[in-house]
Amino acid sequence: MKAERTIAEAARIALDRIGKPSSIQEIYRKIVELCLYEFNTPVPEHVLRTEIRRKTAGIDRVDLSDDVYFQMTENEVYALM
Repeated sequence: MKAERTIAEAARIALDRIGKPSSIQEIYRKIVELCLYEFNTPVPEHVLRTEIRRKTAGIDRVDLSDDVYFQMTENEVYALM
């Protein structure tokens, strides 16, 4: 596993490998399966969701990132831009 990889980078790789819009649970499972990121939290899916939403187009957040990689295709289902 690449130590410098961010959660967003891991999510991008996972979504690319899944090949279709996916839920947070599906993205998380793929990240774990491929050893893309090691979460040091008791609530990894919550952290993943927060980070993905910070980088999702059309989400109204005060902490929205300048780097937007994701789009929501339906309620809580994300795809790559």
